[in-house]
Amino acid sequence: MAPSSRARHHRTALHGGWLTARANLHMYAGTASFVLGIGALAVAAALPLASLAFRAADGSLGTRLSFPPPFGEDWGLTWTGPVVGVSAAQSAGLDTMFGALLFTAAALVGLAVLTIFAVSAVRAGQRGEEITVRRSVGASRRAIVWGALLESGSVGLVVLVLGLVLGGGGIWLATLSWPGVLARGGTLPSLVVVGAVVGCIAVGGFFSLGAVWKRRLAESSGPSLHLHLVGLQLALSLLVLSSGGLIARRAPQLTATDLTNQPQGHLFRFTLANASPAARAAHYHALLQDLHHDLSFDTASLASPGTHIGLGTTADATTECGMCAGGGIFLKWHYVSVTHHLVSEDTFTTMGARIVAGRNFSADDRWNAPRVAIVNRPLANRHFQGGDAVGRRIKVALGSDEWYTVVGVVDGPPAVGFGAGTQPPFDVYLSILQHPPQAAEVMIRARDGNAAYPKVIEAIVARAGVTPTAILQQNETTMRASQTEPLRWFGRWFRIEGWALTLLAVVGTFALLRLWVLWQLPTLGLQRAVGATRRRLIGRTALRGMLAGFLGLLLGVWLGPSLWDVLTSAILGLPPWDTTSVLNYSALLMGVTLVAVLTPIWRVMRMTPAGLLSTTKG
Repeated sequence: MAPSSRARHHRTALHGGWLTARANLHMYAGTASFVLGIGALAVAAALPLASLAFRAADGSLGTRLSFPPPFGEDWGLTWTGPVVGVSAAQSAGLDTMFGALLFTAAALVGLAVLTIFAVSAVRAGQRGEEITVRRSVGASRRAIVWGALLESGSVGLVVLVLGLVLGGGGIWLATLSWPGVLARGGTLPSLVVVGAVVGCIAVGGFFSLGAVWKRRLAESSGPSLHLHLVGLQLALSLLVLSSGGLIARRAPQLTATDLTNQPQGHLFRFTLANASPAARAAHYHALLQDLHHDLSFDTASLASPGTHIGLGTTADATTECGMCAGGGIFLKWHYVSVTHHLVSEDTFTTMGARIVAGRNFSADDRWNAPRVAIVNRPLANRHFQGGDAVGRRIKVALGSDEWYTVVGVVDGPPAVGFGAGTQPPFDVYLSILQHPPQAAEVMIRARDGNAAYPKVIEAIVARAGVTPTAILQQNETTMRASQTEPLRWFGRWFRIEGWALTLLAVVGTFALLRLWVLWQLPTLGLQRAVGATRRRLIGRTALRGMLAGFLGLLLGVWLGPSLWDVLTSAILGLPPWDTTSVLNYSALLMGVTLVAVLTPIWRVMRMTPAGLLSTTKG
């Protein structure tokens, strides 16, 4: 073929393909609109979370979300064995939460891809006969291929534009509302989301081309449609919606304080100037004396950074359990991972904790005094014989072989720090006068409010030897809010993703059930012709759709603990199950399913049997 003839042939095929694509988009506008809506929704909902992820050097996915580094996290102490500090605990909680949230985004994209493939496959089955007829009357393969390419390309382009516009707004909202710090990241996760959705639309557009190479009219109309995907949609929607509800309700509980009868507290973080441990211990002792002698203060707590929100440094410890059974034998020593805190005499009062056995620390537990420790009730009950820890010994993971005598057991309040759920439930408290860290925080409660707080700065400067610029001041409400705002952020986005999944389930359910009903038109027409009533056909169709929805919700309830267990590992106090939330969302989703079932079947059942047999599918 000459070059000019080949070019003319290509132009003719392209023109014919464009006419075919326009005709297909007009004839099958319903399924094209469903594919467009599902694809745009998936890109818009998943893109904000994908933009907050990046691929690490080891191939794993990390998150750009982070907290500012804690002020003075270094205790200035020597540790033995692996140690997990405050930053690491918060990072672990952040990774766990974001991983669960990214899972919902991936589930949304995956469900959108499955739905688009299902719709495309069913539509391909309906169009196979039409393409075979076109080939029989002389249409070229090239024109039909160009038609499929232009049709799927135009739908994919609209999905891309809408998804990027809406997803860009979501990215702006997500980054603006994050209460912490955003690190720089790559674009690979975002490209994967966009490529997966737009790519499956492009691939789905070629499903019907199998009929191009057939020599005769296809006797079958293609694959039938099953409703299993509808149940999967509802299962994932219930799973994510209930998770978002759990997190959103837990955040205000952590914000609330049990110290309503006490004055509002203020926190002062500071770093001690270069000094030896003995000198720091003397400075801290003098500072506590100054604060206690000032009658304006109800309590003056000196502790290691993070203690007042329940965060500390996690390391291994050895307890002198006694005659404790373990694995069928009695073990005198228990090796356990515990969270270490350095506290002063008033710290437990400031935190609302209560000594349930033994005694509190005192001013006598100083640098050269015998080493003492206080443990929390779970550690006493689990790793000391009969729960009687007072008088027994514990060896913590500091750089020495010293044993500490347990002088008290404390019933501490729930931790409010983000990431506290990643720490072990066992706490060990040491005297800050025996282990003076380089950085410390003072929590003050004053009867006359803010008027007395400048005295704290004066006392710190006079006794600690630091300049006022090294002191950070924060009230108690702000401190707690800084820890719960990330939970609110995650709860908000869990709900956004949950509602996006629900909307996707609604759109997908309507699309699949509409195609399923249209697929049944010949059968429904014959049944109507032989005497089947509209009520019977509507009831049977609705029952089948509701059964698929019910089974999907059961699947969501069965899968729920696997995701909720992950969340409880990051959020301390999060309940593993919320019956009210599950029932409310289940009722909502079943109502959606019922409407999605009845809408198409009610419309087609108003037609005559002849109309059912002659209606165009799509």
